[in-house]
Amino acid sequence: KVSFSFEINSNSTANLDLIDLMGKRARIFSNRSLLAGRNDVTIDLYDFDPGIYVYQLESNGKLFVGKLIISE
Repeated sequence: KVSFSFEINSNSTANLDLIDLMGKRARIFSNRSLLAGRNDVTIDLYDFDPGIYVYQLESNGKLFVGKLIISE
């Protein structure tokens, strides 16, 4: 499992994707309602192969990007 923590300024909806190095996209959630302030999202990674992934969190027209390494 992995947890993402982030803050947003106002109530909104968000999308979270994981993308492998070959460009394959896995949508973790779509149009999830989030409240203003700190948000914590935990996802289970049992379906993902070990490797390097890019995560993209889009909310309020802003895109947050980072790297996630899944090891065995």
